Amino acid sequence: MPAEEQVLRDAYRYFANWDNDKHKFEALLAEGVVWIETDEHLGPGRYEGKTEVMGHVNNIKQALAHAQLVSVGPHGAFWRTTDEMQVQGHGQHSCVTDVTFDGDLIAQVRHCLGHAGGGGGAGGGP
Repeated sequence: MPAEEQVLRDAYRYFANWDNDKHKFEALLAEGVVWIETDEHLGPGRYEGKTEVMGHVNNIKQALAHAQLVSVGPHGAFWRTTDEMQVQGHGQHSCVTDVTFDGDLIAQVRHCLGHAGGGGGAGGGP
């Protein structure tokens, strides 16, 4: 398994056990990490640096009722994940996220760029 794939699988596992593993999640992020949030229900915008990104991911965690990784794989110069998630008060749906690495660390996340396979609503997850 490529190192990037393992990092992304670990990120989802740490996100699922946030109270105990958020420090492990943070360790996967490059110092200058950028998170571009496109989901209208999760505070769209650009978050820069570990502190801002961790604050945003913490807000995502609080807003979610459910999130589960479905697939992860290389997609050109970046990695793409698809997950099934549900923001509290909204229906469950799939969310596509693109991730760029700097070595073995996450350098940029473009979160919830599109909804894979129908069902509108809000997205979330790393």
